[in-house]
Amino acid sequence: MRTQIIKELTSCDRADWLVSFIKYAGILPLLPTLHEFTQNPASDGGPRLRIATTSCMGATDIKAVEALLKLPEVLAKLTDFMLLASPFFKGGLRGLIISMLSIS
Repeated sequence: MRTQIIKELTSCDRADWLVSFIKYAGILPLLPTLHEFTQNPASDGGPRLRIATTSCMGATDIKAVEALLKLPEVLAKLTDFMLLASPFFKGGLRGLIISMLSIS
């Protein structure tokens, strides 16, 4: 899954992540790609990476959210319910990865 996420990030205009939880160990290998991906705003002027994850049951690592928020052009929101989808946008086309996996 990590390899596919990196592949999508290197070729999409914007990414919206809706994930049930995020662990720091899970995003650590993605940080170099995410840093490069978030250097510029999306083509519509909005954040390049938008993340919605849950604070439900304390599963998301705050350290992971803090690391993501340090990147430019990132918007993150914590909810109290589970989320499971990852849309990617490429020049008007949309792709979606739906999974029972979390970034862990």
